[in-house]
Amino acid sequence: MESRKPEQDLIRYKSLPDTNTEQIIESGTALLPRLTGNSYTAERAYLHSRIGKALINIGEYESAFRELSQSRQLHEELGNMEEVLRDQLAFGIIYGLSEQPETAFETFLTIRDKARTLKLLEIEEASICNMGCICNDMKRFEEGFGFLKTAQRLVEVTGNKSHKAAVLHEIGKIKLNQGQLEEATPYLEEACQIASEEMGAFSYEMLISMGELYSRLSRFKEAFEQLNEALDLCRQNNISHGEILALYHLGNLFEKTGASEKAAECWEDCLKLTDSLLLRQYRILSGDRLVGYYSQTGNYKQALKMLEMIRKEEKDYRDERLHHTISIYDQSTRIEDLDQEMQAWRKRSGELERIKSDKEESIRELKTIRDIGQELTASLDPDQIIEVLNNRLTQLVVVNGMLIAFYLKDEQELDIRYIIENGKLLQPTRSPVDINKSLSAWVILKDKDILLNTRKESLKYTEQMASVKGSLTVNESFLIVRLKIENRIIGVLSVQATQKYAYKERHLKVLQALAGFIAIALSNSNAHQSLVLANERIAYMATHDPMTGLPNRISIMDRLEQELNRSRRYEKALAVLFIDLDGFKQVNDTFGHQAGDYVLKEIARRLSDGIRSTDAVGRLAGDEFLIIFTDDCTRDNGLQLAETLRILLSKVIIFEKAPLLVTGSVGMAFYPEDGNNSEELVNAADKAMYKAKEEGKNQIATHSAPI
Repeated sequence: MESRKPEQDLIRYKSLPDTNTEQIIESGTALLPRLTGNSYTAERAYLHSRIGKALINIGEYESAFRELSQSRQLHEELGNMEEVLRDQLAFGIIYGLSEQPETAFETFLTIRDKARTLKLLEIEEASICNMGCICNDMKRFEEGFGFLKTAQRLVEVTGNKSHKAAVLHEIGKIKLNQGQLEEATPYLEEACQIASEEMGAFSYEMLISMGELYSRLSRFKEAFEQLNEALDLCRQNNISHGEILALYHLGNLFEKTGASEKAAECWEDCLKLTDSLLLRQYRILSGDRLVGYYSQTGNYKQALKMLEMIRKEEKDYRDERLHHTISIYDQSTRIEDLDQEMQAWRKRSGELERIKSDKEESIRELKTIRDIGQELTASLDPDQIIEVLNNRLTQLVVVNGMLIAFYLKDEQELDIRYIIENGKLLQPTRSPVDINKSLSAWVILKDKDILLNTRKESLKYTEQMASVKGSLTVNESFLIVRLKIENRIIGVLSVQATQKYAYKERHLKVLQALAGFIAIALSNSNAHQSLVLANERIAYMATHDPMTGLPNRISIMDRLEQELNRSRRYEKALAVLFIDLDGFKQVNDTFGHQAGDYVLKEIARRLSDGIRSTDAVGRLAGDEFLIIFTDDCTRDNGLQLAETLRILLSKVIIFEKAPLLVTGSVGMAFYPEDGNNSEELVNAADKAMYKAKEEGKNQIATHSAPI
């Protein structure tokens, strides 16, 4: 009875529709551990493949990649090349969704050639259709249209209706992107009709394209229906990428129909989702739309903040695309050189088949190294770099443990920044560069890499192996390579396995080939983080007083201009306070400038604590401060707030046990009666302050009328 249970559950699992994304993942993950033994290899491959494709739909691309890698490995063991190619199709889709169009195109091109050789027409057609889709996304419309017409001819032979819908949809999208709306309509309508019958929940792409088409044709009611249906479909099935597309186009549609606030809500939701999925294209597009909205509504501060974010995203995207293009060109050249070398050897050697096999394996490894290198250098987030490295290395070698340590030459220490043990990240630590206790130290000081297949072999290099703090695993095999920048050692990468003889010489060569990418990625990440911090510091120093930390004269006057603009727009009042300290010179003369600095900082703290969250305070110069009371500050309300601040200032300040008495003379001016611009208001408040000084100090005076 028990032996039949997995089969029964598997039958039920296969009956789940593709729309039940979460149930596919949950049930499949629970069923996998029960399918043990060689007799279930095909079933395990099926589960990994279906789980991986479901994970793509919900935007978990790293997890999807791992599941599909397991599926492909099992299908290769079974010799099922058709399913291997289907898994590779899913890899290409991941690359496309992850904004790696060149890698995606190359993947689909390879699949097309293999499918053509094996006469697998459906897979050949699917790969060609995806190539057309990539060309469309990259605005290579003529090339994309050529691929799609080829795919259309093949789909007529195979009779696969869901594939036919996909091809028609992509042709319609090309027409739509070229502005040929009337020509796009029949393609998209037919695709949408077939998809609703054949593809269930995953017709969302067709619905979104129809919504965009109807919007551009000013058929707004139909556009709303299509886009809302797509959004509901994606949210019900947790399809993150589709939800982003639907929200962005809904925002455009709301803006087009005059519902600006609803448009902004859609773009803000789109922005949040792109942040979690790191999809820069729609992050930039939705951010750009929000800049326009914030500017129209007078929220210039938010518009500027959003504009700065977009500029950074665009710069990062351009830099990554440039690096990606250069890397592909360089690696492609190396692959072409290897191909030419292989052809020459074929002519000169009687061992043709063996050499062919060796060279093809080298090319595959080189392509894999190139792909990993591109993924590593595509990010400036160190945690993401390490996660990609760990996940991808497990596809090439056994990885029970991984360690990256940076060489601090001046301190003669190893900064062991990243330690991963069986997938778990341990706390970073430091250790001395001691050649008698550390293989990593030996690699650095001797400037040589190491391959060990038993723990005893370590005695050739070091007297003992110090264990890493927090480690619970005893490893037997080790690969340790240097990380170099411009021939300077910056650290080491160590990969370990618990079993003996886990590694071969080719594994060491693979790691050595990756070491340059890793060093560049981590170096770029460190430089980026330092630059961000430096820019933030420079920006802060340019707008803030270094003594008190308050906004400086330029910054507080700029804030006053903003508040005046807002007051004019909404016909509201505001007040300006000019404060000059009483007795401050005597403190400096009696107790020294150190005491004076302490007083300025304490006064700044009291003023900051004493104002409301909507108000502002800044230091003009010396012992002069400017305060802005906003929020429709009337004369009576402003005087009450000013009196509260005057009392705060008059409290005794204790400096090194000595009581210091410093008070403030406060001059007030009100908009609009005392001035219409910032210069007039500040001058009026300044004159009122001198009036307060003349009348005895430690009091409040107004410009226009006595208190």
